Amino acid sequence: MKKIYIIDVSVMFFRAYYAVRPLTSPQGLPVNALYGYLSMLIKLLKDEKPDYLALCYDLKEPSFRKDLYNEYKSNRTEMPEDLVKQIPYLRKLNEALNFSSFEKVGYEADDLVGTISEWSIKHELEVYIVSGDKDFAQLVRPHLYLFDTMKNIKLDEDGVLKKWGVRPDQFCDYLALIGDSSDNVPGVSGIGPKGGQKLISEYGSLDNVYNNIENVVGKTKEKLINDKEKAYLSKKLVTIVRDVAVDFNLEDLKLKGFDQEKLQGILDELNFKSFQKSLLTVSNSKEETLDTDKGSANSDIEPIEVLLSSEFLGRFANQDNYLLIDKGSLYASNQQGVWQIKHDSDKEMEWPHNYKWKGFDLKSIWHFLNIKNISQPQIELDSMLLAYVLKPKNCTDIHTVLKDILGVEKDSISSAREIFEEINKLNEKLESDLKNFDQASVLYHFEYPLIAILYKMERVGFLINSKELNQFSEELAREIQEIELEVFKISGDKFDLASPKQLSE
Repeated sequence: MKKIYIIDVSVMFFRAYYAVRPLTSPQGLPVNALYGYLSMLIKLLKDEKPDYLALCYDLKEPSFRKDLYNEYKSNRTEMPEDLVKQIPYLRKLNEALNFSSFEKVGYEADDLVGTISEWSIKHELEVYIVSGDKDFAQLVRPHLYLFDTMKNIKLDEDGVLKKWGVRPDQFCDYLALIGDSSDNVPGVSGIGPKGGQKLISEYGSLDNVYNNIENVVGKTKEKLINDKEKAYLSKKLVTIVRDVAVDFNLEDLKLKGFDQEKLQGILDELNFKSFQKSLLTVSNSKEETLDTDKGSANSDIEPIEVLLSSEFLGRFANQDNYLLIDKGSLYASNQQGVWQIKHDSDKEMEWPHNYKWKGFDLKSIWHFLNIKNISQPQIELDSMLLAYVLKPKNCTDIHTVLKDILGVEKDSISSAREIFEEINKLNEKLESDLKNFDQASVLYHFEYPLIAILYKMERVGFLINSKELNQFSEELAREIQEIELEVFKISGDKFDLASPKQLSE
């Protein structure tokens, strides 16, 4: 089946604003939301390769829902001024990208998404709704998925059931009971997600809840009776319209190629030089590769050079991965893509204590960054050490670990993005294995705390007497060999004493 991606522009633009640190163009125009939004689009086009694409906008004018309930969305605060300034450029950017756009007075973007989704299913397309809005869960069915690009999560019917405890066809009834504070949808006072899920699971629908109201006990029954009108009003408010009168055909939804002249003008005005190569790559349907042997600066998502700052790096440390390639090039990944971190290693940097670290060989990364204030860092995951604890051997090279644990050959990886994709798979596998490992405390009580100690020792250095140290090393080697022989004699079998797993067995 051919694929269509329907983008909830307003939601994705708003999320990009808060996901990307403040950025301005040389003329002083705030551009962070535009930057994050365009990053998302580029990643989607490269990774997903859609056959069709549609953009759906909200308008300033209120929708029909405001007529049904005057308090609808009345709790919304004013849009930040620096986000408002970027909206005209969002329109210009999308026009230059030549994507089909949809909007309709009296309706919300949700209704246009619902209408195009319904039409696409009837025309046998596989549909992906690109948004972080939970309301779209009601639309999910075979061949129709929710796609949160920020988290890189796609939800099908089972995914909806697992996340909210109700089926997609029950989702409106579920929201009718619990309401939606983000849109000021009232629901039934005092019934939260757990209570709503329990009622819908037991009775199947909002109608059946009220048809069996005498079987409901306690205060829940009283709440339902008192707020029956609100419940049914809420259902109308949260139900997405699927038959808005908009004219389009399959040809309209095709990707037509960018308007290069317009696009170049906008990118120049916004000073988005780093995107020019990425968009050209997408336009030509060619992918650039990363020479992992040389630690090349070419990421096939976006070869961006960024100034190193704790504010910038913190965006990655709390959510995704770092990867130091051959000790020469540091890359970081987040939901927007893969980034290269440029830093003069002769310069020290401060690091906020509240950020967590997640990466491969964190100690080497700290040396690359020359961080001076490491004391008790919050380490979420060092996949190199985790691999070592679970399967002791040569774990210092990422390609060796990927091959040994996932069977991924080095030659099969041609880009920074692909490395990070495999690392994410590796992390999932290692963390799953760790749950069944009796000696997990080795990692948290010894290996992780030692990272900072060894880093400081290596960074500062210390004096040694090499002659005495060599002599002591020889003595230890002899003693270890004698102990090993004694252990093998007692156990009646030879095994790898360096393996916590084999030792525990």
